[in-house]
Amino acid sequence: MRTAQFWLHIANLLCTLCNKYYIDNLDIMRKSTRSILQELNDIGVSRNKDLVIESRGSNLIDSAVNLLTLIKENYDIETAAELERRFLNAIRSGDASKFKRGMQKVHESRKNI
Repeated sequence: MRTAQFWLHIANLLCTLCNKYYIDNLDIMRKSTRSILQELNDIGVSRNKDLVIESRGSNLIDSAVNLLTLIKENYDIETAAELERRFLNAIRSGDASKFKRGMQKVHESRKNI
């Protein structure tokens, strides 16, 4: 007969093997999950960049035209011209605060009336 210590040793070895198997499989799953996520991210990169730029540009231009139309419909001619000028300058310079300052002036002038 085998001793209890022997069986305890066998049980420990089995636990060690099971844990190693579990950890190895977990590492494999992590690697495959990571590669799946990388593939999903790469889908966006592999799209035709020219089409993406064209689409975003068209959307941006449509939005800008709609904004300028909204400004002209809701403000007097002088204020609308000033806001349009500030809007275009903000785009040229890449500084949105220029347009924001113009809108703040409009808000302040409306409070004073």
